Amino acid sequence: MAADFDIPKKIFILLFGKIHTGLYSKLSANFTWVAVIEYLERKRQQQCICNELHLFLVKVGKPTKDELLSLADAIADIWRKLGHCLGVSEAVLDDIDQDSDFETIKGYDMLMYWKRGATASYKVLNDALRHEDVQRQDLAGKICQG
Repeated sequence: MAADFDIPKKIFILLFGKIHTGLYSKLSANFTWVAVIEYLERKRQQQCICNELHLFLVKVGKPTKDELLSLADAIADIWRKLGHCLGVSEAVLDDIDQDSDFETIKGYDMLMYWKRGATASYKVLNDALRHEDVQRQDLAGKICQG
């Protein structure tokens, strides 16, 4: 009997990556395991859809000068990381770093350099702001989503 109990728990872990004790207990007490598995699969799919929804809401085109100016202040402490994620070379980042003493200006100069490139777009900026090294989903939503 213990082996039968472990199978739904393993499925729950596969769907969510870990055990959520309260939800697991509530579901297992009130539903058959087939219903629980179907419910969990629907919830997992909904979460995946929500996690990827931002990809469909990104504006088309390139960010404006005003948008990059407002972004520069917010990225003052991470302008270099963001530059790496945007594909700006280390040499260019070093030049920008030497040209100014103010982090906000460095961020703005880096963004304007990037904008002149062929790959500049809201999508690229959105992906860079959401990158694990930058983690500024708030800015991605504010600047890149329509």
